Amino acid sequence: MTDSIIRADAMLSARRPGVTASSLRTGLESSLRSVYSMGHSALASVAEFPDEELTPFTLACFLVIAVELGERATYYTTKLLYPSFATQMLGMSSSELNILMNFNDFWNYGNPLLGAYLADAFLGRFKAICLGAPIYVLGLSLLVLSSTPLAFGDFPYLEGGWAKIGFWMSITVMGVGCGFIKPCVSVFAAEQLKDENGNDASPRTLEKLYLWWYLAINIGSFVGPVVAPLLSGGTEAGLPNLLPGYEKFQCSGNATLIPACEGYCPGGCTTTPPTPEQFSECCNGPRVALNYWLVWGCWSLPMLLLAFLTFFLGAWRPGYVISPPQGSYLGDFFKALWGAVRCLDNKKPSDGKGMRCFERLKGIPGMPSDRLLDEFRMMLITSSIFLPFSLFWFANSQMYSWGYNQCNPALKISGWVDCNQIQIMNSLAILVTIPIFDFGLYPLLAKFRVRLTHIHKISAGMVIMGCCLLIMGGLQSYINKQGYYSGPSSTSYVYYDPKNYKEHQASVYWQVPIFWLSGVAEVVGNIATLELAYVGSPPSMKSLVMAFGLMTSCGGAIIGFIVNPFYTSSRSIYFQYVTGAITVLMGPTIWFFWRNLRTGRDLMPELFEENLKAVIRTGSMGSLVGQGGGSLMEFRGSLKTSMDGKPGGYEMGSKNAMEALTSLQGSLKKSIQEEGEEEGEE
Repeated sequence: MTDSIIRADAMLSARRPGVTASSLRTGLESSLRSVYSMGHSALASVAEFPDEELTPFTLACFLVIAVELGERATYYTTKLLYPSFATQMLGMSSSELNILMNFNDFWNYGNPLLGAYLADAFLGRFKAICLGAPIYVLGLSLLVLSSTPLAFGDFPYLEGGWAKIGFWMSITVMGVGCGFIKPCVSVFAAEQLKDENGNDASPRTLEKLYLWWYLAINIGSFVGPVVAPLLSGGTEAGLPNLLPGYEKFQCSGNATLIPACEGYCPGGCTTTPPTPEQFSECCNGPRVALNYWLVWGCWSLPMLLLAFLTFFLGAWRPGYVISPPQGSYLGDFFKALWGAVRCLDNKKPSDGKGMRCFERLKGIPGMPSDRLLDEFRMMLITSSIFLPFSLFWFANSQMYSWGYNQCNPALKISGWVDCNQIQIMNSLAILVTIPIFDFGLYPLLAKFRVRLTHIHKISAGMVIMGCCLLIMGGLQSYINKQGYYSGPSSTSYVYYDPKNYKEHQASVYWQVPIFWLSGVAEVVGNIATLELAYVGSPPSMKSLVMAFGLMTSCGGAIIGFIVNPFYTSSRSIYFQYVTGAITVLMGPTIWFFWRNLRTGRDLMPELFEENLKAVIRTGSMGSLVGQGGGSLMEFRGSLKTSMDGKPGGYEMGSKNAMEALTSLQGSLKKSIQEEGEEEGEE
């Protein structure tokens, strides 16, 4: 009976360290398989509302979070000003702006797929981040140069300069750097919380990590955008344009009534240099920002350099937990994919775990190992939810471009808040909501035994995001009642009563509920995808699955490439209502089709426990080796020390234990052979 309990303890400790068979049920004298089944069932009954111990955050983890804060502050500060820079300085139309923003999302969240593969297979996450840092800095430096008079033919008008080419090049280079950094840092932070045996932190700790990780992202995305418009020169409450002799204004709302402005306004003041008469009579609208070089060069660039310096100092002290690359598995994946396309079948019964087309390849000559096939299955099962979630990020990204087009020039700028800055309500909502959810809502639901799965959260986030666009459509309905768009661009907006247009002009603050609710949607839905990508990925493919999670933004951008060529400001209301309704309906659709999703340890614990039979043997080494060999007895003692919950030993079923077991089994076999040879000689 003692040996049976030891075996059960080994299996259960591999599934959930600290829980033993004897603590659940005594008298387990049946076969080891039935013991494991009973123990696993008992664990499943109590794990729904686990009383898990939180792992304290390490200094290394905080340093990685600080890097993400600085990098995201830089990213969102630059992205926030793209709409005004592209339309008011580079002369892009509304549809061109939408394509630009879609490309930026596509490129920044599509490149992580390549960066994640190189990190997992060849570089390791630490080296991948180190490689991406200088590329990112180079791209941002080019962006700064593109916003200076050196890049314009007739500053502040383009007139043949290379600013537009330099702008596109800078976005492209920064996207490459982001591709190496973005999929690695979130996984790298979680790895800093592993224990001495290489085990991941508890699910509750990871949930807390990614809540506060997302909080750090949005501290960066809040602070940077708050400062940026004040420095850019586009608001009356901020700095003036600092380059002497240069000023630029938009057409005034009543310019269509002035004869000198006929054919020039609306829109002409930002795209075509005005004559002195046009400048004095037509261009009396809001001031156009010219200090982009100041924001990106004296705010964003130093912040990015400080973030990377913090990361490199952390490598020196306190040092990081660095997981080595696992080698390339791309060839094996395509080999398995080709085998699945050819419908190869091993004629064995199914294990009922999904992706049967890959399971059928087990044991077929020329196919990858059974373990690698199971890792591919888990990766694809987890990533399947990311495909429909792309609609979430399409809706989210369009709120920024469609929201800017809606605001400029139809909404009234108030104080220091302009059409760029109103979008920081998204980040502010996230900063407020995360502590409420972490300390209030989620613990309260757990107290009343209400268990929210990742699918529940993702579905709810989708519904909330759809409601944001429906509200935007309602605001657009009011704007359309006060005027019309004479051309495809939002700058062509003309009031029905231009003489008294200020009496009918809605405030920019009408967009607050739209961006506020979008922040709540991200807290509910997007953080759940980050958690799912980490806990639902096999150990050797965490960066890759995280990249698939990030590629939901890329998927949203692809939808944008399809939709936005048909977008014009006069049709915007239809785009907002239809997209909002489809997004709302996608929420319950996701819940219906993925409500029984099982992945990670719940789906294939053997990928984390390595091999069930080997786990059993690591818990019963004494009965296997008897009293032979001091090293074997030392190994068994180390295992028992770990089983008793004290530090310093192997975790049963861990990779270290498996490797040690394999080595010791070889030593045991060799000693038995030598002993047999000695007896034969006698």
